[in-house]
Amino acid sequence: MSEALVLVNEQSGRVLSDGVARIEKDVTSALRSSGAMPRFVTGKVPALLDALQASNADAVITVGGDGTIGAVAGALAERDDPPRFVPLPFGTANLFTRDLGLPLDPMKALEEGMAAPARRIDYARANDHPLLHSAVFGTFAEIAEEREEMRKGGGLGAVLGAAVEGARRLLTAEPVAYHLEIDGQPLEAETNVVFVTNNAITGGQRGVPVRDRLDAGELVVYVSDSLGPLGFMKRVIEAVTGGFDESDGIIRHVCRSACVTARGAALIYSADGEVVEDEDAVRFDICPGRLSVPDLRSGERKR
Repeated sequence: MSEALVLVNEQSGRVLSDGVARIEKDVTSALRSSGAMPRFVTGKVPALLDALQASNADAVITVGGDGTIGAVAGALAERDDPPRFVPLPFGTANLFTRDLGLPLDPMKALEEGMAAPARRIDYARANDHPLLHSAVFGTFAEIAEEREEMRKGGGLGAVLGAAVEGARRLLTAEPVAYHLEIDGQPLEAETNVVFVTNNAITGGQRGVPVRDRLDAGELVVYVSDSLGPLGFMKRVIEAVTGGFDESDGIIRHVCRSACVTARGAALIYSADGEVVEDEDAVRFDICPGRLSVPDLRSGERKR
């Protein structure tokens, strides 16, 4: 009988809400049809990574948000023959699990993820941070920073303060002078939106950008021509409708590596929804075929 290592982040909001006992019961039931025997490890992310390093399980399942999924993916990407990775959609946006084709119901996602054949997809890094979907610089990242403050603040005052500050940044949307290197070639850009994705954004679904391919072995750097609030709002609309790839106001650079620095401004960016600060430069690299995931693509997308 195969073994499935189930890594449960005890700090995840949904884990705290649902309770570990209920999650273990539901996961055990959902795994029954696959014939896999679950081994549960519950703890904070460092403890989960220690358990993963010591494990030779046939499948690795995560119960946690984007940070948990990214940390585990980073560890699996170091292996030459990684086990099947089934990240359950316990986060907020669940961009990565959506692109894998997993249902938003975690237990349905587990059942389908274990039953499907496996395929290899790309892994990307932003410095030492995992990048399974995208990183964004500029006003998008500043608004994400306010969202994080709102989430951590807890009190009504913190929520209102963060909301007001986020709205202010949205309405000002000042440009930043960026120095980019695209596969080693320099590029200067003054803009309020720089967007780097692990494989290309190809559309939008229910207000969420989606990618048809996760295995093209490429990064895509999107640089907007927007300098003020109106241009930024247009980019917001294109982001949620998946129009980045077809926008006349965005220059698209396909590459294997990229580096971003900002001249005369603090560098703030959001990588897969996690806000990162205090880095003078961010280097992006694509690592083709480093993850093994369920193949839930339709026949048309496989061709």
